[in-house]
Amino acid sequence: VSPRSLYRWRSIFEEFGKVTKPPSPLRGREQIVGLAALNAAKEVYFHDSSVMLDELAWYLAIHHDIVIS
Repeated sequence: VSPRSLYRWRSIFEEFGKVTKPPSPLRGREQIVGLAALNAAKEVYFHDSSVMLDELAWYLAIHHDIVIS
């Protein structure tokens, strides 16, 4: 372990009270469609590939409480 790493860890510990930094506040936009909803959409299109986008949005709103405009 380099001395520079030790100084950096000590500085982080003194600032945050632990050795690991908290996550960055710059995370980007929060995802509204989770993995379960993506899998559900995949299943809908697997069973009927002619489903329109508005029908899929309705399905996600009803079954997964996701509102997509």
